[in-house]
Amino acid sequence: MQLVKPTVPDRSLFAEIGSVRRIREGIAYARTFGWPTRIVSKAGYGKTTALYYLAQELGGSYCQAGYAHKTVPDMYRMLLAALGVRSSKSYTRDLFDELIWELRRPSWDNKKDRQLIIVDEAQTLEATAQRELLNIQETCDLALVISGNGERIAGTKIDRAAWEQIDSRVGMNIALPGLTRDDCQLIGSAYGVEGMDAYEAITNFGTQTTVRILGQLLDNAKRLTRTGGAIQFQHLQTVLSGNPKLGSLELLKPEAA
Repeated sequence: MQLVKPTVPDRSLFAEIGSVRRIREGIAYARTFGWPTRIVSKAGYGKTTALYYLAQELGGSYCQAGYAHKTVPDMYRMLLAALGVRSSKSYTRDLFDELIWELRRPSWDNKKDRQLIIVDEAQTLEATAQRELLNIQETCDLALVISGNGERIAGTKIDRAAWEQIDSRVGMNIALPGLTRDDCQLIGSAYGVEGMDAYEAITNFGTQTTVRILGQLLDNAKRLTRTGGAIQFQHLQTVLSGNPKLGSLELLKPEAA
């Protein structure tokens, strides 16, 4: 099974905004205490980008669950692929044994950091697969971070019982916040925004939209500079005038009280 790399901006554009700091806290909690962290956010809040780059920075393994991974054996294959293992096993028990072999920390090695495993879009997994993921975390003493949009796919009685078990075994729940003024200015600096009017405009825009839409605005504005120069206010206006799908020009102004 081959994992697909998520669509994320270039590493140079990754800013240490508030949601990134909250995710860092969740990872530190999982590594320190050995209880899973669950991160929830609406679409476009920058969750996937933060998880992907923090996994790289902190030596963890990142995987994004999709429809092909929703069952227990396919979830095992997903984790093995994230660890760089191509499994030839067919049976669920054999996949489990292979995964445990790859993940288990020796009982005598108490000084080694817990291995960081990040499973993004975890709501795609069936309830039984999520429960089994937590069993693996306990068995191998992992630092597990699961994230998604908070939805629960299945609704049978068996699934409801599984969700109750899952909820009881999560140590920290984090709901990611929207952008603040400081966040918007950090992002603007990463993209090379210039001028007080441009900074004020992206701050107004970002606090009324999401980090994804702000990034799309700035990506398009950067292209208008041609030579990769500074993004100025007129570039922002031109993008929104030509592509109203991103939002109206009114979003560059302060939100009405």
